[in-house]
Amino acid sequence: MSAGPGVRPLHSPSVQHVGAGGGPRAVTTPTPAADPAFDCFYLYPTVSNQPTDNSDLTVQPAEIGEAVAQASPFSTLCRVWAPMYRQRTEASLAKGLGDDPTADAVAYDSVLASWKDYLAHFNTAVRWSSSATHRVRPC
Repeated sequence: MSAGPGVRPLHSPSVQHVGAGGGPRAVTTPTPAADPAFDCFYLYPTVSNQPTDNSDLTVQPAEIGEAVAQASPFSTLCRVWAPMYRQRTEASLAKGLGDDPTADAVAYDSVLASWKDYLAHFNTAVRWSSSATHRVRPC
């Protein structure tokens, strides 16, 4: 399945894990699920060091690295979709979390657009639980 703008499947050839109790690290090679029953929609944390309030949609090594490190292990269970979105940048957040409603709105609208793009073009069956009736706004 090809991915459209802003949404793409994610899989890493290897993932580093910390051993139990902080023991030695190990590198594993997760085997992607052959025919996963569900998808995982992943939003990476703030990693952009662009000087603007919101990042652009250019894929940077920081976004790739964070998504691969955090989300790719889930590829053994699901198709991982990791959209680029116009997140608040580190520079913007240094001014204060919640201090820029415009930048917050740009980030939220970008996430919402990515989610709608995923639903329209890549999702085959969204199932909602009864507890999933409230819309959550990210910070």
